[in-house]
Amino acid sequence: MLRASIPDLNADLLVVTQGAARNDGAVPQAAELLAFVEAIHTRDAATTEAAGNALVSALGEEALVDAAVVCAHFDAITRVADATGVQLDPGLESSSEEIRAELGLNAFNTTLGAVD
Repeated sequence: MLRASIPDLNADLLVVTQGAARNDGAVPQAAELLAFVEAIHTRDAATTEAAGNALVSALGEEALVDAAVVCAHFDAITRVADATGVQLDPGLESSSEEIRAELGLNAFNTTLGAVD
């Protein structure tokens, strides 16, 4: 889904699991975006505020709002899918096989909410 939404960009999705060190410059201000996303997940107000301020400095307030909305949206989708036991349909399971393997996502057992 992520790669399909940006067909002209050959994104390195390992940045999702390996962080800003993976960024090759294809995503401007990736370090600030990743720091903000990671800060949200720490649930530490000071860390999140500092990362948010850095993101505003790098990209502006609108980007901060957009990043927060995307994080909230993905969090909500994941919670609903986990809570209802939604499984990948056969087409999506097949088409996402390579990306899931590349990112190591198959190690996550979403049924139990833990990493195998």
